[in-house]
Amino acid sequence: MKRPLSIKSQSIVPSATLALSALTKELQANGEDIISFGIGEPDFNVDQVIKQAAVDAINSDFSHYTEVKGIYELREEIAERLQSENGIKYSPDDIIATSGAKHALFTALQTLVSEGDEVIVPLPYWVSYSEMIKLAGGVPVLARTEFENSFLPDADIIRELISDKTKAVIINDPVNPTGAVMDKKRLKGIVEVCVENGVYIISDEIYDKFLYDGAKHYSAAAFGEEASDITITINGFSKTYAMPGWRLGYAASSNKDIVKAMSGISGHCISHPSSIVQKAGAAALKAEQGFVGKMVKEYDRRRQYMMTQLNKAENLRFVLPKGAFYLFVDISAYSGNSSEFAMDMLRNGKVAVVPGSAFGLEGFIRLSYACSYEDIVKGMNRFTSYLSNIHEQTDPDY
Repeated sequence: MKRPLSIKSQSIVPSATLALSALTKELQANGEDIISFGIGEPDFNVDQVIKQAAVDAINSDFSHYTEVKGIYELREEIAERLQSENGIKYSPDDIIATSGAKHALFTALQTLVSEGDEVIVPLPYWVSYSEMIKLAGGVPVLARTEFENSFLPDADIIRELISDKTKAVIINDPVNPTGAVMDKKRLKGIVEVCVENGVYIISDEIYDKFLYDGAKHYSAAAFGEEASDITITINGFSKTYAMPGWRLGYAASSNKDIVKAMSGISGHCISHPSSIVQKAGAAALKAEQGFVGKMVKEYDRRRQYMMTQLNKAENLRFVLPKGAFYLFVDISAYSGNSSEFAMDMLRNGKVAVVPGSAFGLEGFIRLSYACSYEDIVKGMNRFTSYLSNIHEQTDPDY
């Protein structure tokens, strides 16, 4: 008889967003006309400057091992970016290049968390946080937040959950799935609580360039030396430079012990990110950034259209998204089960959305506007028609 697989492997819940994306593609391959508001993948192409840097790296045979932390050129550009744009002073030695921000998050948790340690995660949360914590042997402690506050945590909420087992707090700002953005006072309060209690902060800032309505992004590590010492800043190239398939991210920390430990773990896992992609990443940071601004401007146009259409629908409410490229919509007036709602909408409404249960919060769905404006117009027509049909079927006055 075969021996069982590991307990960890059997306890992990597959990524709902990736599973939905796979089903959507399967239906599309079978001839179904599906509009996807599902996966958070930029629909823009990589800028020519970045592509050319990768081609040049290939043609110059830049194909050998690099330092585990990544080539110095890339880490130098990342450090410059974080200091000039985020107000955090890092040296290139404080930076670790990774195979995507997801790998940076995974390595950070493996570095900080021992068996039984608790990690505080505000609800709703990005789908992989809880599973990564479990894989590190930790316990996710979910911080309940309120719709009226855009589901943003504050210092009091975090303080109440800290115990002698608490090792870290995960902060995601701007937030996936809500698109909410933390104000300076709120974030500073959380940072101060973590400093007081010696709790680490994993600050996932992957959407920091996607801001609307005058919103500003603040980095947890920018609130002084003590804050920097307990914070691991996570970011990457998938969103800002429309490079999700290239798999390049990074972690940064002024805490030398953290950097050393993360480098050791990363070295045993992947050695380092692709040498070719590292060259492309350095070129992306060196390039004139106008193409990023154009992309964000287009996302804002899509965001405003989608909000306008949602406001026309009955019995819907959503978090006002001032960042990222998502809308988190309350569909509890239509269904008490977001997974069933999403599946029925996919099969009968021909629109793919992600159930709120995937983010730890039932009664909501996430819509991504990282797709073409034309698809958004077409998809929102289908979405509102689907809701109207449900309303007609359940309203006794019809």
